[in-house]
Amino acid sequence: MHREAAAKAAALRVATVAASPPSSMQLPLVLGIALGLSLMIVGVALTPAWAMRRSVAVVEDRRETLLYTGVAIALAIGVGVGIAMVLS
Repeated sequence: MHREAAAKAAALRVATVAASPPSSMQLPLVLGIALGLSLMIVGVALTPAWAMRRSVAVVEDRRETLLYTGVAIALAIGVGVGIAMVLS
């Protein structure tokens, strides 16, 4: 009887570990979210002023800075993902 209980407990632990998301997927997920946000910044920087609402139109003075920053972040993330794929 004791062996059956131990076997059930071990099976439960294995099922719990198998159901949890792998930690190796967390880094690509975070990098993907950061890439999406940086591309959104580039999109806002490239949007004409007449197409934006007044609250977003404050971007007008910082358009060039946002564009270069968004592109630099996207390139850095791309290089990081490339390095991570090569090393894994």
